[in-house]
Parts: sequence; C-alpha cells; structure tokens
Amino acid sequence: MTGSEPNTSGTRERLKGKSKQIAGAILNDRELQAEGRLQRQKADAAEEASRLQAEADQRQAQAQVRAAEDELQVEQADMRTEEAAAHDQQRLRADQARRQAAIDRQAADEQRSVAERAQRRRQAADRADARFQAEDRRAESQAEALERVASDAERKAALLDAAERIEER
Repeated sequence: MTGSEPNTSGTRERLKGKSKQIAGAILNDRELQAEGRLQRQKADAAEEASRLQAEADQRQAQAQVRAAEDELQVEQADMRTEEAAAHDQQRLRADQARRQAAIDRQAADEQRSVAERAQRRRQAADRADARFQAEDRRAESQAEALERVASDAERKAALLDAAERIEER
C-alpha cells in the first residue's frame, strides 16, 4: 500500500457517503442520508487511525534517534572513563544503565500510548463500519420488500387490465 492509497480510498469513501446523503435528501430518504453520514464518518475514522499510526511511527523513530544519540554520548563517556580509575568506570557504567533504562521506558511508554490511541480509533472505525453494514442490510431488506410490493401491484394492474378487456368484449 502506498502513501496515496489510504487518502484516495478515504476520499472515495467520503464522496460515496456525500453522494448518498445528497441522494437521500433529494429522495427524502432519511436512512440513505444516515447511511451517507456513517460512510463519511467511517472514512474520517480510518484516516484518523492512519494519521495516528504515522504519528506513532514518527515518535518511535524520534525515540530511536534519541536513544542513538544517548548511546553515542555514553560511548564517549566510556572512552574518557577508560583513562580513569576502576572506581570511576564502575560509577559511569551504572549511570549508563540507568539512563538507558529510562530511555527505553520512555520510548516504550510513548509507543504504547500512541498505539493505544490508534487502537481506540480503529475500534471506533470498526464500530462505525458495523453500524454502516447493519444500515446497509436494513436498506436492502426494505428495497426487497418494496420490489415485492411493486411486483404485486404490477400483477394486480395486469389482472385489472385483463378484466377490463374481458368486460369490453
């Protein structure tokens, strides 16, 4: 998937939703309007989830850069401590371990926080999708019922026409 596909798909879904809303307004069909709104909301939620995932990736990359910078600083400190006494080396190594643990905890906390937000957005998108599918099934069921009514009406009209022709003879 390229970077433009989710945006294109989101735009396409949003346009479909808007079209359904307009068609619903023209046809005075509130369900079609609601279906259009739900479809647009689903596209917005999916885009938001993608944006949050990109943000999580960016934060993770920034944390890795910070960790790499900290590692470089630690290595420089290690070079200086090699010239110092054994006591100084032990102290610097302990400091290094604490800093790295703090960096790792901070990076893990940030990544977990962003991932949780992205998960909540995906769950919201899934709920919107489920509502959309339920609305779609309801609309299909109503359309089938209307088709049956129309078919019955056509048969009755044909019977009435036939009855009129018979009476005319």
